[in-house]
Amino acid sequence: MDVPVTLGIVVTFVASSAATFGSDGPFGAEVYFDSMTMFVSFLLAARWLESRARQRAAQSLDAGCGACSTRWSGSGRQWPGRVGHAGGAGHW
Repeated sequence: MDVPVTLGIVVTFVASSAATFGSDGPFGAEVYFDSMTMFVSFLLAARWLESRARQRAAQSLDAGCGACSTRWSGSGRQWPGRVGHAGGAGHW
């Protein structure tokens, strides 16, 4: 989804810049810098909120399930932690 958004932002910037410097050109006299700025602001705010929600969900899962899982190391010892963690050697 980043490619269409990036293309839209670039096209808007180029068209608005062309309209700023040549108002009787093919892009007319309308500029959309404010729309582009608001779009980018809303997009960044939405991504920040999503990231924050994911971090909170991960923290609550770690707090609730962290003590109930058991991981096995390569030497046969077990220790509590998240199952399937990228750094772990064993699985359930």
